[in-house]
Amino acid sequence: MTSSDPDLSPDERDPGAVPQPPSPPVSPPSPGTQLRRAREDAHLTLEDFAAQTKLALGTLQALEADDFAALLEPVYVRGYYRKCARLLGLSEEALIEAYNARVKQTQPQAPARIRLSSGTAESRSGLGRLLGLLIFAIIVGLLAYLWLTRPDAAPSVGEADGQAVPEAAITTTPAVDALAETEPAPTEAPLEAVPAVPSAPAAVTEAPSATDAPDAVAGEPTVRLQFRETSWVRINDAEGQALLNGLMDGGTSQTISGAPPLSLFFGNAPGVALEFNGQRVDLSPYTQSNSTARLTLPPTN
Repeated sequence: MTSSDPDLSPDERDPGAVPQPPSPPVSPPSPGTQLRRAREDAHLTLEDFAAQTKLALGTLQALEADDFAALLEPVYVRGYYRKCARLLGLSEEALIEAYNARVKQTQPQAPARIRLSSGTAESRSGLGRLLGLLIFAIIVGLLAYLWLTRPDAAPSVGEADGQAVPEAAITTTPAVDALAETEPAPTEAPLEAVPAVPSAPAAVTEAPSATDAPDAVAGEPTVRLQFRETSWVRINDAEGQALLNGLMDGGTSQTISGAPPLSLFFGNAPGVALEFNGQRVDLSPYTQSNSTARLTLPPTN
């Protein structure tokens, strides 16, 4: 018979009732289960999810299977969970908390310090570093001494003053050789007495100079160039034959004539003064931003 007194406990009201044990707390799903359910709810395959997260397929499989042994260090695994949670709309902290509850956190142990009779481990380590630096300094000093006391190499040609240069090491230029073929040199004259013949720049073709240029042909236009600065120049006649082509030094001049129309190109137009049939030609209208100029004389419509 039970009592209806509200002040009595359930056991006092029903003495024959068996007390029920409290229900155990329900643990949250594992992080892998949460990921798999959210991915399936989003109708994503593992391949699609791997493409979105930029994670390897094996890593995602290990995350959903809670295979922590197959994953990397916890710091990387937590980063994986955060990335997946942001894409699936899950709580990052809930995933991390579920992961931490299932993985035993290991704290790195500090290395034990060994106390020796002569001092601490730190002092012993510092002494080792000092000895290593001392040995390194000795090796460097020995190498420097051997380098400084090495036998001097034989001086090369022209290194020591007063030493004669072997004749076998002296090379003559093609201009000197050509001069030797046309004019015999004195038999007893030293090599230094042979006058050096200046050679034309390698890129300059055999163009007539301002002094020895041939007389202009009647009816052909004449171009006179005054080079204030070094400039590259190319002049072709009506048949495309190069009348002048090369690098001209500043302070020189050239007079050219040929079958019109003449095609002219200057690499440094501001450094060139141009006259055509005795009339000054302004190159500024033809000069580009890179200082080159191209024109045809006489102008063609």
